[in-house]
Amino acid sequence: MWERTLQDLIRGLRANKKDEAKFITQAVDEIRKEIRSKDMELKAAAALKLTYLDMLGYDMSWASFHVVEVMSSSRIHLKSVGYLAASQSFHQDTDVLMLTTNLLKKDFTSKAEDVAVTLNGFSQFVSPDLARDLAPDIIKMLTHSRVHIRKRAIIALYKVIVRYPEVTPQALFGILTPHEPRLVKKLQPPITDLISTTPAISLLYECVHTCIIGGMLQGSLSGNALAKTCVTKLANFLQDDDQNCSQETYENVTDFEWYLSVLLDLAYVASVDIGSAVREQIMDVAARVSAARRYAVQLMVKLLCDDTFLYNAGEEGSCAEVLGAAAWICGEYCGELTEPQKLLTYLLQPMVLTLPPDIVAVYLQAAIKVFGSWAAELADRWDDADLPKVKAVVDSVTASLSRFASNTDIEVQERAANTLQLLAFIRADLTAFQPRPQSAYDFGEAGASDFGIEASTEPRFPKSLYLIQPLFSSYELNPVALAAQAYVPIPEGLDLHAWIVPPPKEDMEDAVDAENNGVEPKAKKSKRGKGKETSANKVKGKKKKEIENGHPEAVVASATETEEEKAERQRNKAERLERMRDDPYYLTDNRASSRLQDDIDSIPVVRLDDLPPLPPPSAENSRLPSLRNTLRTKSPQPFVIDKVGEMPEGVVPSSPAPPSATTSVWNGVAAIPSPIPPLSSFPAYEIEDEIPRMGTPPPIKVTRAKKKPKGPGNGSGKKKRTTEENNSTQ
Repeated sequence: MWERTLQDLIRGLRANKKDEAKFITQAVDEIRKEIRSKDMELKAAAALKLTYLDMLGYDMSWASFHVVEVMSSSRIHLKSVGYLAASQSFHQDTDVLMLTTNLLKKDFTSKAEDVAVTLNGFSQFVSPDLARDLAPDIIKMLTHSRVHIRKRAIIALYKVIVRYPEVTPQALFGILTPHEPRLVKKLQPPITDLISTTPAISLLYECVHTCIIGGMLQGSLSGNALAKTCVTKLANFLQDDDQNCSQETYENVTDFEWYLSVLLDLAYVASVDIGSAVREQIMDVAARVSAARRYAVQLMVKLLCDDTFLYNAGEEGSCAEVLGAAAWICGEYCGELTEPQKLLTYLLQPMVLTLPPDIVAVYLQAAIKVFGSWAAELADRWDDADLPKVKAVVDSVTASLSRFASNTDIEVQERAANTLQLLAFIRADLTAFQPRPQSAYDFGEAGASDFGIEASTEPRFPKSLYLIQPLFSSYELNPVALAAQAYVPIPEGLDLHAWIVPPPKEDMEDAVDAENNGVEPKAKKSKRGKGKETSANKVKGKKKKEIENGHPEAVVASATETEEEKAERQRNKAERLERMRDDPYYLTDNRASSRLQDDIDSIPVVRLDDLPPLPPPSAENSRLPSLRNTLRTKSPQPFVIDKVGEMPEGVVPSSPAPPSATTSVWNGVAAIPSPIPPLSSFPAYEIEDEIPRMGTPPPIKVTRAKKKPKGPGNGSGKKKRTTEENNSTQ
């Protein structure tokens, strides 16, 4: 199809001076079709023609989003057209300016020719918000190695200061620090004192921001101490009444796409241990705000494909925990990806083995979810030509998983082994699958018999492609309400205290005494080959019969426990729990008892720093998985937040759950938080004079004295033990 170029448009205008309005109307209709094309060359040509028409006075604000798309091109001649159109048509009220922040950050760190074009355009349409967010990047370019970049950066900095005057002291400090290293040492003590004592939130933020851009948090012990102080103080931003991060379950957050971007940016620049807090926030937003999941998947794919972030995951303050959140989100919501199989390469690459075992386990779980979703979708549109491609993907995933099957962590090893067995079944089914003629499926059973074709009831795709996907998609994963567990009804006829499998009759007596009477089961002493039962272990006829019939509570009801027996029971319980804790074949519950006062450090805390560059979506890189083709820029409707969470079916709580209750779904386990108000996850200052909170005292430990060996004059030992046993039975 032949399209008009800019030269054709100019010639047409000159040739239709008498009916110029009609000609331009026809030209704009053609441009509307061209600028929506997926061909970036055609889109850039349409933007160039619109720029010319805008110079003649015709409005092109309706094409602002398409101009941003041209600006994001990796080709310099197309990028130049995009920034030219933006500088011509963008103004302070252009709504798509907020979408260009990360794009500009990325272009500022690109090749010199890209930086030059970006600075030229940025200086024309800079807004107060862009000036505030991008001022540190402009300041850094004042020391660029290229002279023409430094000249452009100075002009751009002037425009930034005009739009956002508060950046002036930051710019001066950022310029002077590299030339005067002693300035950092001189300013550290007063700024540290100011951060520690000021009650003003705005001043606190400016001080922390100055420390960051001035390089005061690196290179010395005092810098590390100052960084910890900044993080501790910034925790107040999340707890203050006038702040909007996670207070009241994101009640004040209006743009969750911006919020997710900020959280991911924090993971890049934090350099302190806030990875778990950022991870919980990202996962909680993805679980509660369904409208933000598509954008969350887009961000997490970029993070998983960032080899540099993965390579530096072992360093202190790298926030490697966010990789676990990225893997979980991409696995849980992989239906948003057009080609999810491309993500398998990044989920199963060898470098993943350097991550902590709990994150590796999430990677494996996400990989099998992604494969199952892709296989089921492929079966829906099956073509026999896809069979070699499926076999190749199965072989590739199997080869990658073999490295994980020998991992020393039992959770990683088990998940890898289970997945390998599922893939072995799928590979066997693919090998045995024989493509059938298409005609066998085009006719019904009666029609096939009329033409002499044997009708087949088998599907025309390998049935094993549907093996994995139903395992994870049967139920939607939702956040759990705070009081949901209390409203779970106990099924009728279920006795939680009854034996599921009754123990042997001869062991019932010892079990009842050990668990209910607080007496440790004692081994029978043998004398001349015969055992003798002590009085403490005797159970008389009627009570023994009740025990054998499965009613040990009758014995418990008749028993009275003294203070000495209670202390003995607590000691035996503590010893038994200690043995269970060291036993690798016994699963123990490490959760604190509900009778004890909880000590909760659960609320996620996020550092507020300068936002680093994030790689924008690149249409050129076909290796990376992309989102499904759904045209959507910004959600016109408000985000819907699931504040209450999911309750058992048919249950309406008498009092609603607090809006701040959140649910952690880390590592595939939904955890219901404590109803105690959340506290900061960062350690508070240690004060020696602080009065400790009263709580339940630890179990009493009774230490027995060692018995002396038998010998002359020590004959009273046996007599004394017999006396103690008789007293205990009385």
